[in-house]
Order: sequence, then C-alpha cells, then structure tokens
Amino acid sequence: MAWGKAASSGTDTSDGGEGGGGGIRFPRACFKTRIDAASRSAVGVLTVEAGDLLLRASCTDDTFASGPSLDGLSLGVEKPGSFLFDYDLGSRSPKFHFSSTASVMGSRTLNLCYTHHQSDPSSTAVEAALTLDPKNKLGLSYDFASQAGRVRYSFVHDRSGACLEPAFHLGTKTWDFGVSRKVSKEDSIKATYKGLDKSIAVDWSRASKDGTGPFKIYADIPLARESSKPPKLMMEKTWSY
Repeated sequence: MAWGKAASSGTDTSDGGEGGGGGIRFPRACFKTRIDAASRSAVGVLTVEAGDLLLRASCTDDTFASGPSLDGLSLGVEKPGSFLFDYDLGSRSPKFHFSSTASVMGSRTLNLCYTHHQSDPSSTAVEAALTLDPKNKLGLSYDFASQAGRVRYSFVHDRSGACLEPAFHLGTKTWDFGVSRKVSKEDSIKATYKGLDKSIAVDWSRASKDGTGPFKIYADIPLARESSKPPKLMMEKTWSY
C-alpha cells in the first residue's frame, strides 16, 4: 500500500529570558497510524526530525499479537527527496529507496526513484516522472518481479481543476483511469477504475484545520460478481507535533 511517506510538522518552542536570550528548539515529530479493516491489521509509524534527516520507527499489530516481539518492527532514516533506509528487525532485512531530481530539456523536471526490499523481491521497482509543464506529467514505472512496465499520464483540467490520470499496464495490456479533485478547502477525493482487478478505488482525505495532520479513508470495491477478492477499507490518521 502505497499511501505515501510520513511528513513531519510541528512548532518551535523558545525560552526568551532577559535581554532576548537564546531558546531551545524541540525536534518536530509525526505519528501516523493506518488500519486495514479487510485484513484486520494495523501499522504505526513515528518520525522525528534530526536536522535535515528524519529518524523513523514503525511497527505492526504482529509486534504485540503474542506479546512484545521484533516481528513487524523496523527502524530507519530518511532524507526527504533523496533516500530512505529501513531495517526490519524481525526478518533482519533492509529496504532501500533512492530518489533524485534533474532538469532536462530546458526547464522540465525529471524525478527518478528506485525501491528494493531484500525480503520482498516483488517490491523492487524503478519509476521515472517527467513534468512537462505545471498541468502535464508523464510517468513510467517498471516492476522487476513481474517484468512489466506501466505508462501513466496526468493532466490538470483548467476550469474544474480536476486531475485526469490514465495509465496503461504493458504486461497485462489493461488500463486504469483515475480522476482527483479538491472539493473544498480541506477535502479532496480521488476515484480510480482498475482494469486488471475490475474494481473501483476511492480515496478521500481531509486536512486538519488545526494543522495536526490529515485523515484519510481508502476503499477498493470489486465490480465483478464472480470476483473472489473482498472489498478493502483502510483508514489513516496523522498527528504532527
């Protein structure tokens, strides 16, 4: 599940003192929890700011299912926009994520990402995204496990502000169609038709008014009656300090 990286946000606290003396800057922290109702599982991720790095600790319900254990527990470090390293203490396996940005063809931006998980070869992938202009973006990804690629294009409509995202899977020759739009100051919604799974995915998020962090709900509903896959429902909440 790919819902994106944990972000950090918070408030600096200073102690004034006489003559405008120096203050103490507390590190910013963020805690994100995600609950998967279909699989009855949960994940928690804590990130703490350390200069331009983020220190990460995450655990799953397996960590406490039969008493405290190392199962599902991982520690890591991240430099946003550059790299992420996670080490799973239970399986003793590392996970790497590298990203880079370059300017090509004048002012166009090219983003490159590479992900590898030693204990899960199916997660090894490379992705490139080329920003043609503020409203048009072209993406290409390749999955090493399935040896298949995907081409994605996104376009922002002028009047409605909606983002249209068609994608074509080269291996299965199937299409995905997505549309996302901000429906209010705090709320945004995205709906995607998945051609391979023949399902509709709906992603709704709400930004908090007090700045503590967003709340998200994700649902994936199979459309075919003969489908053996149950509907998915996930909820995610972020608290920033």
